[in-house]
Amino acid sequence: MKRDEAIEAIRAVRHQISAEHQHNTRLLVRHYQEMDKLYADRMLRSASPVPAPAPASRDGSRTGR
Repeated sequence: MKRDEAIEAIRAVRHQISAEHQHNTRLLVRHYQEMDKLYADRMLRSASPVPAPAPASRDGSRTGR
């Protein structure tokens, strides 16, 4: 697989943020929720959310909604 420096940089920053929060999932979620609020005006939101697929029935076929 080809090395992608941008992806490696993003992963390094994510790891650093995780380490700053003791790799604790609850603390990380709280941190990202705070960032969402702080930078809400910068977030890209989809104009129309993609609908969830219909749940599968017991036989594996999709049920209509």
